Amino acid sequence: MCDTVVVTGASTSGCVRATALDALQHGYRVVVPREAVGDRNPDAHEANLYDVDTKYGDVVALDECLAYVEDLAAARVGAPL
Repeated sequence: MCDTVVVTGASTSGCVRATALDALQHGYRVVVPREAVGDRNPDAHEANLYDVDTKYGDVVALDECLAYVEDLAAARVGAPL
């Protein structure tokens, strides 16, 4: 079962924000690794990360996100199908 969407991309103020909102509206938990998104405008980038973090999901460090995914993968090893 999938309950979380990890959003990455090159337009924090456009596609990243829109995808985060769409995922939330479809009932998913949204995670955005800070180091895996960017925008050509640094101010828009920071403003949209702030909005995503306060309204749509969690903006986290990339290391934290990778650890979460690795923990999920480790839990799956040996789990019945």
